[in-house]
Amino acid sequence: MNEVSAYLAEGLDYPRFKKHFSEFIGIGDNGHLWVEGRDVVELADTFGTPLYVISENQFRHNYRRFRDAFASRYPKSVEVLFANKCNNGIAIRHIMNQEGAGGDAFGINEMYLALLAGTDPKTLVLNGSNKGVEEIEMAIVNGICINIDAMDELDMIEAAAE
Repeated sequence: MNEVSAYLAEGLDYPRFKKHFSEFIGIGDNGHLWVEGRDVVELADTFGTPLYVISENQFRHNYRRFRDAFASRYPKSVEVLFANKCNNGIAIRHIMNQEGAGGDAFGINEMYLALLAGTDPKTLVLNGSNKGVEEIEMAIVNGICINIDAMDELDMIEAAAE
């Protein structure tokens, strides 16, 4: 939380807790766990359990710190590619789009979900060994960069591009 002031200008509203676990997660005055402005006990009562809760602002804050750490060392040459496999939720991918992150897609499903979330195909990279014809065709049709892992992929790329 020592760098909070650097991110206040970027529109994140930092809550105050009795005890902070991170910038947006902590123990509220009532002794309950809070995520941003929501009491987790009330969320569990409302939506039931198990319940998966994520702090959008913490996610944005962490991304910005990561981006800025690299950008401070490599000005004008940093492009963050979010690993879609780490959380392929469309809402998460949409947040990464808003923050300016590209994406690393391993396979047709990750490409599809990223495109469905509105990711600019020019910011996506298809990675992974054993790419199939369908994956390569989808990447070519959408203008997605292909990271070539094996020489036989060149033949598939050439055939699909024709």
